[in-house]
Amino acid sequence: MSSTVEIVKMATTALADADGFNKVWGVLIGAGVTVAVAALTTLVTTVMQLVSANRQRRHELQMAAEESADAARQEAERLALADITSQRRANANVAKMRQVWINDLRRDTACYLALWQEIAFRWAAMISPADARAIDSVTLDSLNAPIAEMRKEAFELRLRIEMRFNPNEVAHQELRQLMIELETLVSCFHRDKSELPALEILKKVEAAIHKSVNKQQEILKSEWNVVKSELGLKFSTRAS
Repeated sequence: MSSTVEIVKMATTALADADGFNKVWGVLIGAGVTVAVAALTTLVTTVMQLVSANRQRRHELQMAAEESADAARQEAERLALADITSQRRANANVAKMRQVWINDLRRDTACYLALWQEIAFRWAAMISPADARAIDSVTLDSLNAPIAEMRKEAFELRLRIEMRFNPNEVAHQELRQLMIELETLVSCFHRDKSELPALEILKKVEAAIHKSVNKQQEILKSEWNVVKSELGLKFSTRAS
């Protein structure tokens, strides 16, 4: 009988211990779940914060890159505009100097041709019979006296004209050759060099002067087209 009672007590104690154990275990499990949930929540929150921070950082970097690119583009545009302005100013200066070159060449060539025409007229009058002269009162001395000075001036003009020439420009060399031919024709008035009649030589001289004028106009037109190009101007063919 006593043995049975002991067994019952032991069983009751065991059951009581099991129930307590289960309660403790339940508490522990509940606490573990709470901790796990809290940890998971913290982890998720941290991850979301990191993702958000990373996204914000990327956005800031992108904005900074765009601002930098925009600033670089604006600076490039400013420099390009400054370069264009500087280039236009330089072109304008070059065009101005070229225009002076054109004007000087036109003036010197006109003076040069006019001098040789006057020299030719004087020589023609000198070798023509007295009754064929346009002005009877003109004497040979009055015709001959200024010729040496006129030839000197014409020679100086030719040098000034030639110093403006470009040796690589065909038209420039052609004008130079025409000037030489003109001077050679005028020398035909010397009776020891030619027996051609004065009027025939004079016609040849006038034809040579006309050729020189046409060649000079060709050169001036070409140079004027360069001036227009340097200034960025556009004209019709007729206007040029």
